[in-house]
Amino acid sequence: MRICEAYFLPETLGEATALLKEHQGDARIIAGGTDLLIDLKTKRKKARSLVDLSKVEGLGEIHFAQEAVSLGAMVTHTQVSRSEPIRRRIPVLSEACSSVGSPQVRNMGTLAGNVVNAMPAADGASALVALHAVAKIVDWEKQERILPIRDLYRGVGNSSIDSTREILREVQFSIPKPPFGSAFLRLSRRRALSLPILNVAVLVRLDP
Repeated sequence: MRICEAYFLPETLGEATALLKEHQGDARIIAGGTDLLIDLKTKRKKARSLVDLSKVEGLGEIHFAQEAVSLGAMVTHTQVSRSEPIRRRIPVLSEACSSVGSPQVRNMGTLAGNVVNAMPAADGASALVALHAVAKIVDWEKQERILPIRDLYRGVGNSSIDSTREILREVQFSIPKPPFGSAFLRLSRRRALSLPILNVAVLVRLDP
């Protein structure tokens, strides 16, 4: 089954935004594709062309700088869950990403895609909201905006990021300073490989 007419692999963010502008709403960004490909096959979403971010330099990297963390658009759930600094200093995010789907889905699926897809079952996005994370977004006119993750959701499956004209290039948040406590809990019918009924991520900062 053919789901698109053209597939592009840009090597820079500028090339990616230029492709979106060239196709004027007929192209759509794809990162891990674990949700988008299903949506295209079931016709929940449409795209004549796909712009794949996997070759764009730097988008698959995790950066620590000045007590903040930046996660590129192609950083996967597996990368986050296996990052020793994140496991040690930001356990709520590590726990959330470890809970996502199967190993195959964690290896392919991206945290940024989890946000853009805007589904209530998004484990990683729940933790990002608890961390007061922000999304850095660039559009096809190369205009940038920064929005709190919590403000991106308009409804189930409806994000304020338009992936036919915008790219969520990076997620950023401050590393919690001790003393603090955090937890991620997931309620589902089975312990694994099922969508959650409820996700809860909590971060509590304590006065020293």
